[in-house]
Amino acid sequence: SRRSSAWPAGVSPTRRSASATANGGRWRSTVSIHCRISRATCPDATAVPDERAWLEGRREGLAEYCQPHRAVDAGLAGRGYAGVCRDTRYGRLYTAARRVHDTRSRVASIERDIAAKRRDIANGSTSEVRRGFLRRDVLTLESDRNRARSAQSDAEVALDKLRKELGV
Repeated sequence: SRRSSAWPAGVSPTRRSASATANGGRWRSTVSIHCRISRATCPDATAVPDERAWLEGRREGLAEYCQPHRAVDAGLAGRGYAGVCRDTRYGRLYTAARRVHDTRSRVASIERDIAAKRRDIANGSTSEVRRGFLRRDVLTLESDRNRARSAQSDAEVALDKLRKELGV
């Protein structure tokens, strides 16, 4: 397929279509607005933005994107959400799933900190005074990890409850 000069160099027609579908058409809109505002940056632009086609692509993209199960996937993956879905279930599910992601990330971060401090304690070149401080740090982190695990469990239970309530 021929690349239209209205699109930035290096962006294939496949990339354009996939991108427009993946984000509800925002990428296409951004390029159209950019080229309208500053024709100097798009001097070879021969295509005229088709608002009706863009709106149709956006509608199709949002219909695919705004599925409730995708909200859970996006939240658990830690991806962002810009509030573009009309179905309020999406936002509720995304928020609950994102909380699960964030609490899991917090537990993992604390566990990495504990492991690093334990390595320092085991290091033969670490002074006894420093080992004492590190041991206290580990105790504090273990307490933090327990609270974070509790928050993670609460978040997972809340997400499961919401999924059942909404039939997702």
